[in-house]
Amino acid sequence: TWGSNTFGQLGLPEITTYLPTPAEVKSLREQHVRGFACGGWHTLACMWSGAVFSCGKGWHGQLGQGDYESLTAQSKALPYFKRIMQGFGDHRIVKVYGGIEMSGALSESGRVFTWGQGDQCQLGHDSSNNESEPRELESLSKVRIVDLAMGASHMIALDEKGVPYSWGKGANGQLGHGDLAEKERMPRPIELCRRMIRGLSGADSEVRDMEWGSFYFKKERVPLDTGEDGEEERMIEYRQKGKVIQIAADANYSLFVLERL
Repeated sequence: TWGSNTFGQLGLPEITTYLPTPAEVKSLREQHVRGFACGGWHTLACMWSGAVFSCGKGWHGQLGQGDYESLTAQSKALPYFKRIMQGFGDHRIVKVYGGIEMSGALSESGRVFTWGQGDQCQLGHDSSNNESEPRELESLSKVRIVDLAMGASHMIALDEKGVPYSWGKGANGQLGHGDLAEKERMPRPIELCRRMIRGLSGADSEVRDMEWGSFYFKKERVPLDTGEDGEEERMIEYRQKGKVIQIAADANYSLFVLERL
């Protein structure tokens, strides 16, 4: 790790300001690291064993160490990587996510855990409370989640069928539900996408708010509307199903990649 270490986010206790060149985090040398995630001023590390470690700023409980009060009282930071001991139960964690003041984890079985700042309901627990330990997102327990993404105060999840969900702050439309909702307290599936193609005349655009997929027009010969014998050429609209295969979020916006089926 390297860079600013204002809150101990590098996991190098001996560095008090910043580090301009990469340095090994020797405390994790024997842990067989699977992946990392960087938050605003905190860092998460996931091991192949399923263990999760955290360090850095913990003002809102984003370290998941269950000692929110002590971290906000004096030091307000953890300068070394410490294992998160509570909250995951028997679930094996395979990926971690870091937001500005929040954190998330995904288990091998597709379960979601969130913790940290919750003032905008961004943790998805039908509450605006902070969480100082990982807490399973029960409302998504019946679907298998394959990825998460975090904005400033909202989250996105994607299930194995390609259905995206969003929750948290939505004042700028970042939740994708077609309205500027102040908050979405729990995960809500995003059912529609807006598709646009050049109009038949080549000037105006054709716009559809539709289920995930796409639409197009094709020239075909069809029977006359008058009921008389004969056919005429007409542009027919067709729709093609699709699913979301990739998600991303930052600040107050979100991004999806759609695959046509």
